Amino acid sequence: MWDHNTHCHRYLLNQIPSKANRSLDIGCGLGLFARKLAERFNLVDALKVDKAVLAEAAQLNFAANIADVNGDFLTTALPETA
Repeated sequence: MWDHNTHCHRYLLNQIPSKANRSLDIGCGLGLFARKLAERFNLVDALKVDKAVLAEAAQLNFAANIADVNGDFLTTALPETA
């Protein structure tokens, strides 16, 4: 069965260096891609608007280098560090 996200995630991960400093995952939902990014980046800002999803994602995104952030990407200031 075709899974658009799995295909896109693989493609995007192949476009970035094996280790980098910081990434922003906008509209990350429960954080599947954020968790994949956390393996390659020192810090991943996982931005989401829905507070209910934020609470659930925080339970799943247990990597220390993922910062779950609630807000809109046009108006939210990102934290300096996680």
